[in-house]
Amino acid sequence: MNQKAHSWRWLLILVIWGGLTGCGLSSPTPITERQTTPPTASPSLTVPLTGSASPPAPSPTTLTSPTSTRPPASRPTATHTPTAISPTATATPAPTVTVTPVPASPTRPAVSPTPMIPTPALTTYVRQLVVVPTSPEMLIALLDDGRLLRSSDGGRHWLLLYTGQKETQPRAVGVDYNPPHPLYLLTRQGLYRSPDYGDNFEFINGITGTAITVSYENAAHLWLGGSNEQLIMKSGDGGQTWLPARIGISGYQVVSPIFINPHDGNMLLVITQGKRGGAALYRGTRDGTWTKLPSPPWLVPTGLTPIGLAWDNEQRILYTGDIDGKLYHNLNVEALDQTTVTWEVSYDFGRQKFPFALAIGAGSELYITLYDKTTYSGPLLRGTRQDTDWSWQEISLPNRF
Repeated sequence: MNQKAHSWRWLLILVIWGGLTGCGLSSPTPITERQTTPPTASPSLTVPLTGSASPPAPSPTTLTSPTSTRPPASRPTATHTPTAISPTATATPAPTVTVTPVPASPTRPAVSPTPMIPTPALTTYVRQLVVVPTSPEMLIALLDDGRLLRSSDGGRHWLLLYTGQKETQPRAVGVDYNPPHPLYLLTRQGLYRSPDYGDNFEFINGITGTAITVSYENAAHLWLGGSNEQLIMKSGDGGQTWLPARIGISGYQVVSPIFINPHDGNMLLVITQGKRGGAALYRGTRDGTWTKLPSPPWLVPTGLTPIGLAWDNEQRILYTGDIDGKLYHNLNVEALDQTTVTWEVSYDFGRQKFPFALAIGAGSELYITLYDKTTYSGPLLRGTRQDTDWSWQEISLPNRF
């Protein structure tokens, strides 16, 4: 009996103890300070969180090595909002202007000695023409647009010698009648000389004008036609210095070549034009004294227009033309009594034409420009005369048609 009661007593103690334990009452446990373990560099490390006073431990955190197949965590980057650049309108670039320096002397451009290809709708005509005395097939043509051309076969083929810029545009061409026949080119910039028919030029003087002529008697004596105070000028040193030679002559500007009679070096001929139109023919001497001659019944326009003048040395005939389409000739311009000088109509081209007499070639061939007043251009013609009959042949020019 006593033994049974003792057993129940221990059973009751265990029940009571178990209940107390279930309520969270236990024997006091010493509180120890939690040790903070620094992280290690191990590529894979499990860190348990301990201590009864701490919240329940989470699942272990695994640090994976870079070789893991898990996508890497996004690296935090500094947040920088770029400044937005507003698109601007694309400005149309200004056209590039190529400034060509003015050369110290004209230089011949690179060209082919074959004929240039004609192109349409260009108002071009020959303003002056030079025939080399000892080579009548050699022609030097100055066009109204400033181009200088040369032909060695009477105009069948042309070679471009020089294209002047605005500041150096040629205005007149002349030839030395003494071998080796150098050329003289009068431009807006001054006077140039070529020893090789226009392949190269050398600068002489800054004088300008509209006509240049070399004396038959002395190659150092040059005559220049210009305007106003420089209407007629003369040089005795090849163009280095100039003096006025305009006694008895008037007009605003010289509009023809200055012709020197090869039979009489003391006879010069030139045409001047007034500022408001009208023209006059003058005969001069080597000292610069001039006398007005009877002129053909010129119908010349208001303003400045070139008027041709050509001398046939074999037949001793002087040619000129007018704006009414008539070509005139004179047989006695050398007459001592200037009042007896008379003119005849040699050919009538019609009122829409204006023949410029340019030069005489081989066998008294006459070169003219037949200027058309409606198109402001005209062909170069070569004419031959048999008694009173003329036959005309057109010489093709580059870039005229």
